Amino acid sequence: MIAKMYSIICVSIVGWFFLFPLSGVAEEKGTTQVTSEMHGVEKICGVWEMHIHNMLNHQEYQYMLHVPPSPDAGVPFTSQHVVPSQLLVNGQTVYIRWDFPEGFSEDSLLLRRGGKAMDGTFMNFAGARGAVSGKLIRPCATNDE
Repeated sequence: MIAKMYSIICVSIVGWFFLFPLSGVAEEKGTTQVTSEMHGVEKICGVWEMHIHNMLNHQEYQYMLHVPPSPDAGVPFTSQHVVPSQLLVNGQTVYIRWDFPEGFSEDSLLLRRGGKAMDGTFMNFAGARGAVSGKLIRPCATNDE
Protein backbone atom coordinates (compact mmCIF):
# COMPACT_ATOMS: atom_id res chain seq x y z
CA MET A 1 0.00 0.00 0.00
CA ILE A 2 2.79 2.42 0.93
CA ALA A 3 4.76 1.52 -2.22
CA LYS A 4 1.68 2.19 -4.34
CA MET A 5 1.21 5.55 -2.62
CA TYR A 6 4.87 6.52 -3.29
CA SER A 7 4.55 5.59 -6.97
CA ILE A 8 1.41 7.72 -7.32
CA ILE A 9 3.18 10.68 -5.67
CA CYS A 10 6.25 10.28 -7.93
CA VAL A 11 4.11 10.14 -11.06
CA SER A 12 2.24 13.25 -9.90
CA ILE A 13 5.47 15.17 -9.29
CA VAL A 14 6.86 14.22 -12.71
CA GLY A 15 3.55 15.26 -14.29
CA TRP A 16 3.77 18.70 -12.68
CA PHE A 17 7.24 19.21 -14.18
CA PHE A 18 5.75 18.69 -17.63
CA LEU A 19 2.84 21.03 -16.96
CA PHE A 20 4.87 23.80 -15.34
CA PRO A 21 8.47 24.07 -16.60
CA LEU A 22 11.13 24.93 -14.07
CA SER A 23 12.14 27.95 -16.13
CA GLY A 24 10.58 31.02 -14.63
CA VAL A 25 11.01 32.96 -17.89
CA ALA A 26 7.76 33.36 -19.78
CA GLU A 27 7.86 34.30 -23.44
CA GLU A 28 5.47 36.91 -24.68
CA LYS A 29 3.08 35.73 -27.34
CA GLY A 30 4.52 36.28 -30.81
CA THR A 31 8.15 36.70 -29.72
CA THR A 32 10.94 34.18 -29.78
CA GLN A 33 13.97 34.40 -27.59
CA VAL A 34 16.90 32.73 -29.35
CA THR A 35 19.79 31.64 -27.19
CA SER A 36 22.72 29.65 -28.46
CA GLU A 37 23.39 26.44 -26.55
CA MET A 38 26.20 24.13 -27.66
CA HIS A 39 27.32 20.93 -25.88
CA GLY A 40 29.67 18.20 -27.11
CA VAL A 41 30.35 19.89 -30.44
CA GLU A 42 34.00 18.81 -30.41
CA LYS A 43 32.82 15.29 -31.32
CA ILE A 44 31.29 16.52 -34.60
CA CYS A 45 33.65 19.43 -35.27
CA GLY A 46 34.06 20.27 -38.94
CA VAL A 47 32.02 20.97 -42.06
CA TRP A 48 29.08 18.66 -42.78
CA GLU A 49 27.21 18.29 -46.05
CA MET A 50 23.58 17.85 -45.01
CA HIS A 51 20.70 16.52 -47.12
CA ILE A 52 17.03 16.86 -46.21
CA HIS A 53 14.02 15.11 -47.71
CA ASN A 54 10.79 16.91 -46.80
CA MET A 55 7.96 14.34 -46.82
CA LEU A 56 5.32 17.08 -46.84
CA ASN A 57 6.23 18.38 -50.30
CA HIS A 58 8.73 15.68 -51.41
CA GLN A 59 11.44 18.28 -51.97
CA GLU A 60 15.16 17.76 -51.45
CA TYR A 61 17.32 20.39 -49.76
CA GLN A 62 21.05 20.59 -49.16
CA TYR A 63 23.12 22.84 -46.93
CA MET A 64 26.52 22.98 -45.23
CA LEU A 65 26.59 22.76 -41.44
CA HIS A 66 29.68 24.33 -39.86
CA VAL A 67 30.47 22.98 -36.37
CA PRO A 68 31.14 25.01 -34.33
CA PRO A 69 28.75 27.35 -36.12
CA SER A 70 30.03 30.59 -37.53
CA PRO A 71 27.62 33.51 -37.91
CA ASP A 72 28.67 34.03 -41.54
CA ALA A 73 27.76 30.45 -42.55
CA GLY A 74 24.21 30.60 -43.87
CA VAL A 75 21.64 28.07 -44.94
CA PRO A 76 21.03 28.44 -48.70
CA PHE A 77 17.28 27.92 -48.68
CA THR A 78 16.69 30.98 -46.48
CA SER A 79 17.41 34.61 -47.14
CA GLN A 80 19.15 35.01 -43.79
CA HIS A 81 22.29 33.59 -42.27
CA VAL A 82 20.99 31.00 -39.84
CA VAL A 83 22.93 29.12 -37.20
CA PRO A 84 21.46 26.52 -34.85
CA SER A 85 20.06 27.84 -31.60
CA GLN A 86 20.84 24.48 -29.96
CA LEU A 87 23.37 21.85 -30.94
CA LEU A 88 23.69 19.06 -28.39
CA VAL A 89 25.81 15.92 -28.77
CA ASN A 90 25.36 13.16 -26.20
CA GLY A 91 27.12 9.89 -27.00
CA GLN A 92 26.05 8.96 -30.53
CA THR A 93 22.99 11.24 -30.60
CA VAL A 94 22.88 14.73 -32.06
CA TYR A 95 20.04 17.21 -31.49
CA ILE A 96 19.89 20.41 -33.55
CA ARG A 97 17.25 23.11 -33.14
CA TRP A 98 16.88 25.93 -35.64
CA ASP A 99 14.85 29.01 -34.63
CA PHE A 100 13.59 31.29 -37.38
CA PRO A 101 11.44 34.44 -37.11
CA GLU A 102 8.48 32.45 -38.46
CA GLY A 103 9.01 29.21 -36.50
CA PHE A 104 11.45 26.40 -35.70
CA SER A 105 12.80 23.08 -36.92
CA GLU A 106 14.32 20.23 -34.87
CA ASP A 107 16.70 17.51 -36.08
CA SER A 108 17.34 14.26 -34.20
CA LEU A 109 20.33 12.35 -35.55
CA LEU A 110 22.56 9.37 -34.79
CA LEU A 111 26.28 9.32 -35.53
CA ARG A 112 27.61 6.37 -37.52
CA ARG A 113 30.70 5.30 -39.49
CA GLY A 114 32.98 6.33 -36.66
CA GLY A 115 31.52 9.84 -36.45
CA LYS A 116 31.91 10.55 -40.18
CA ALA A 117 28.18 10.36 -40.99
CA MET A 118 24.88 11.04 -39.25
CA ASP A 119 21.30 10.14 -40.11
CA GLY A 120 17.97 10.94 -38.57
CA THR A 121 14.73 12.87 -38.89
CA PHE A 122 13.45 16.41 -38.64
CA MET A 123 10.16 18.06 -37.87
CA ASN A 124 9.15 21.70 -37.91
CA PHE A 125 6.46 24.05 -36.67
CA ALA A 126 4.40 23.73 -39.88
CA GLY A 127 4.02 19.96 -39.61
CA ALA A 128 6.69 19.10 -42.15
CA ARG A 129 8.85 16.12 -41.32
CA GLY A 130 11.32 13.91 -43.10
CA ALA A 131 14.80 12.45 -43.29
CA VAL A 132 18.09 14.20 -42.62
CA SER A 133 21.50 12.77 -43.45
CA GLY A 134 24.94 14.28 -43.34
CA LYS A 135 28.50 13.38 -44.08
CA LEU A 136 31.63 14.98 -42.70
CA ILE A 137 33.50 16.55 -45.59
CA ARG A 138 36.14 18.54 -43.67
CA PRO A 139 36.97 17.73 -40.03
CA CYS A 140 38.45 20.33 -37.74
CA ALA A 141 42.22 20.39 -37.51
CA THR A 142 43.58 18.74 -34.39
CA ASN A 143 46.35 20.23 -32.26
CA ASP A 144 48.83 17.47 -33.22
CA GLU A 145 48.59 18.21 -36.97
